[in-house]
Amino acid sequence: MKRKIVLATLLATATIMRAADFGYLVVEMLDGSTQSLPCNGLTMVFADGQLTAQSQGQTATFTQALLSKMYFSDVEQNGIGDAVDGQSTTIRVNDRLIQVAAPVGARVLIANVGGMLIDRFTAGAEPINTPVRPGIYIIKVNDKSTKIHVK
Repeated sequence: MKRKIVLATLLATATIMRAADFGYLVVEMLDGSTQSLPCNGLTMVFADGQLTAQSQGQTATFTQALLSKMYFSDVEQNGIGDAVDGQSTTIRVNDRLIQVAAPVGARVLIANVGGMLIDRFTAGAEPINTPVRPGIYIIKVNDKSTKIHVK
């Protein structure tokens, strides 16, 4: 029993030390979608087959069976997967820029939560950067959408 407690304490300490080096916990699902949560004030609860994570007023709930991996990152990462031909789409937020990397030919729309269109483009070989103000945005790639928060 003491061995399990020591192991759990070491794991928790290593996790806290590792989280202090990075700004975000990134949760990746089996479908390739990702969601980031700030590490500052992060709490996670595993119960009834669900992971509930809370940080800075954000709450996210994930089905444990659908989790692929979790890792720490210094860049906020949110994205949706499998947009076209099995290729994934990645959406990142960095310094008030929304960066969308989608399969060539994918239709991309970026709108604010009020429904105002911010940007519209057809994805090419290189990611597209769209400057935005702080707020919540909806990014639609073909028929899949995701919501992100820009600080």
